[in-house]
Amino acid sequence: MNVKYTKQSFANRCYINGPHKIERLNVPILKGSKYQRFSEVEISYVENWRQRNWRTIENCYRKTPFFEFYEPYFRKILLEGHYEKLYVLNNEVLSLCLKLLQWNTTICHESLNIDYSIDIDYKEERKFSDDFTSKSYLQNFGSEFVPNLSIVDLLFCKGPESAGILNKSNLN
Repeated sequence: MNVKYTKQSFANRCYINGPHKIERLNVPILKGSKYQRFSEVEISYVENWRQRNWRTIENCYRKTPFFEFYEPYFRKILLEGHYEKLYVLNNEVLSLCLKLLQWNTTICHESLNIDYSIDIDYKEERKFSDDFTSKSYLQNFGSEFVPNLSIVDLLFCKGPESAGILNKSNLN
């Protein structure tokens, strides 16, 4: 985990589809050094971000077809778990998503020495590279597909079909 932590990155935030706009979920972190490694980043519990994020998820997805099936798993991690390091929380969420997608994949942090900042322009909200194009699916709000949302959008909306949709998406 020698990757440098990049401020304002997707390491501590994600986006979900709300009834009127795209909502941002954020995990606040304790201030560290400018050259802090991702493995050193600590989560701040000064504000009640867990409850706020969970309420936002509930308000946006409670009426989706698969919310009731996946809700207990995410609730356990986001409301009941207490994580000091950001990478531990991210690992828990990633492991859960892989399990729900039924992808038998091992997460190996030691070999990940990749600088993800080269693919994403963090200064522009939700600006991604053109390397990935998601296959569209019916989302909870709106008639137009909104790409680049958190995996929870896909899981809550499409359930067991989620892995197939990801497999049909294009990695350019």
